[in-house]
Amino acid sequence: MATIDAIINGDSVYNIYGKLLLYFKKDTSIGSLSYGKKVILRNPLQVIENSGNPGAFNYARYCAFKQIYHQCYFGKSDWILLEGSEVSDFRNVILQTRQYIVNVLNKYINGNDESALAKALLIGYKTDLDKDLVQAYSNAEVVHLIAISGLHMALIYGILLLITSKITFLKKI
Repeated sequence: MATIDAIINGDSVYNIYGKLLLYFKKDTSIGSLSYGKKVILRNPLQVIENSGNPGAFNYARYCAFKQIYHQCYFGKSDWILLEGSEVSDFRNVILQTRQYIVNVLNKYINGNDESALAKALLIGYKTDLDKDLVQAYSNAEVVHLIAISGLHMALIYGILLLITSKITFLKKI
């Protein structure tokens, strides 16, 4: 997902604001993109449409609820990465910390599903979760466990630790 700052049409520049779904062809140059980077896109935008099947999920309506109305697919030569970034220093530290934790979990936890579940439980990072795995948790009615992030768990642990530290007979154990 991206935000639009302006549309350039010939010599005219129109300052606008909106959200957009971007689909990039997988290649090595996509690795240079990160949160806050600015790009110039060359392809025209396409309106998000439904599949046309009656009774099917209304994806266009779902995106409209999120204020997203357009999408675009890009190959390697259809976009240009601009210099600089639009991210505050604080947000940059947070994003780098999250990426560090994701890398550590990927390194030490074998298996894609296991690693994705650990990331979802510990830091709330749900990007890598397999849709079939989430559906299995939904069917088992324990999908709410995925929604509980590591911060929630740390807060619960801290509260329980505070409560139990006041109980004198537990200190002797």
